[in-house]
Amino acid sequence: MTIHFFCRSSPTVLEDEEESGETCEVFYASSLFYFNCERFEKKIQKIVDQKFRTESKPVEGEGIPMIPEKVHERTVIFDMRGVSNIDLSGANTLLKICQELKAKNVVFKIRDPNDSVSSFLHGIPNTDHLFE
Repeated sequence: MTIHFFCRSSPTVLEDEEESGETCEVFYASSLFYFNCERFEKKIQKIVDQKFRTESKPVEGEGIPMIPEKVHERTVIFDMRGVSNIDLSGANTLLKICQELKAKNVVFKIRDPNDSVSSFLHGIPNTDHLFE
């Protein structure tokens, strides 16, 4: 199933790549600067919660079954072709989203940033794992 939504000011689901529903691609067509990072982060969390029906991992010792359940790896791919610029707040937001989604057993990766965005992100510590 393919879903195409195009919206310039808000991240949206661009495509569901697998019928299993374990991967979705998100597109955003705007710069990622300090003034829109919070809105961007909330929208990504909302998309993930709706798409994967996610919940945070239980606190250690709470609700842990005797036999471990198989954890399905789910992935959100952020298509950055529409992101023309990014600042340090934007880079930190991507790292924060990655950590928050990891707690929900969701992998967050970025794809196709332009040369200036890619160069900027590669200059920020701990961002190499974000790239697909």
